Amino acid sequence: MFDGDIRLRELSNKAAEGGMTDEEFAELAQLSRAKQKLREDRAALIAGLRDSLQGQGIALGDLFSAEEISAAALQGVLTVSQRRALRVKQVQAPVLGTTWERQKKGLVLVEVNKSGNNGFPCRYCKQQLLPYYLPKSLKELDDGQLEANLERHFTDKGRVYFATDEGRAELTRLVGHIRTHDIKPPMVKAGGGKRRSKP
Repeated sequence: MFDGDIRLRELSNKAAEGGMTDEEFAELAQLSRAKQKLREDRAALIAGLRDSLQGQGIALGDLFSAEEISAAALQGVLTVSQRRALRVKQVQAPVLGTTWERQKKGLVLVEVNKSGNNGFPCRYCKQQLLPYYLPKSLKELDDGQLEANLERHFTDKGRVYFATDEGRAELTRLVGHIRTHDIKPPMVKAGGGKRRSKP
């Protein structure tokens, strides 16, 4: 739990409405950095615990009962039908034939500096339509710690926006899209060779 969450939310909402002072913006930036560091430290701690448990041969069943594991699995987990419905909804949203990097309109919230198509950084803009296929540089962030990895690529304006209620909802949509979609597979020629697929 981050102690400055309430103040961070207050400042984020004020930033979304406009009219922040320089002191308030500096405070917001400081709180955002502190929260990011807390998440990074937590992710590192979890990774260290996981490695330590695996190294000692300790299984999940050694730590928790079957009932505790079942109860934890039911909390916040989507059913198969819910996942299917979410996937269908996301497939319907994109405009076919567009690539992620070509949609650079609006406020840039996420920028992955590793080059994407045509040598440009991969960017996600506010309320951007989500193509079915993902850039490789974005999909590579989904290594089990997607939220923490993605947060490292927030722009300053993105960090402020994602702290608002509207921004958190949009970030949830983006994270779900990254988790349920993949990069575009290469097209295969009739002779068995590969050629680049058209965007």
